[in-house]
Amino acid sequence: MDKIRHILIADDSESKLDSIRAAAKRLFPDAAVSTFSCANPLLYQLCWKEAEQVREDPAAYLVLTDKCMPFLAGGRVEPGAGEHVLAEMARRRFACPAIVISSGYVDDEAMEAEYPGYAGSIEYDPCVSLYHQLKRLLESAGILNEEKEGDGNE
Repeated sequence: MDKIRHILIADDSESKLDSIRAAAKRLFPDAAVSTFSCANPLLYQLCWKEAEQVREDPAAYLVLTDKCMPFLAGGRVEPGAGEHVLAEMARRRFACPAIVISSGYVDDEAMEAEYPGYAGSIEYDPCVSLYHQLKRLLESAGILNEEKEGDGNE
């Protein structure tokens, strides 16, 4: 059984959100996936509704967030919204892993130094297999067992 049982995804692009959800479900087919089009509902779910569970079993959770998105639905895109999610996780001392999936550059060294649960980033390109990128990152971070098989189309 996979240790990841809850995946929370935030991105304001519906097509990118669908790609992330599909890759995550392929890697963790039994995990519950919650998706959000902006940062605040993700923070509410993670930091209030499920805070006790996250503290008790952080390895059961995976956060996949965009770097730039609105804080509220219909709001303007904020360049630091994803970092705000990571900062709140660090402030609450949540140890669950988090990955930034963004169309722009992410300074992984700075993020690792700032946010303890930070597992890395993926520069999103719809022409590149997000599944394979996410799988490699999760394996290198020790979150996904390297022997785990996908659907055989590696």
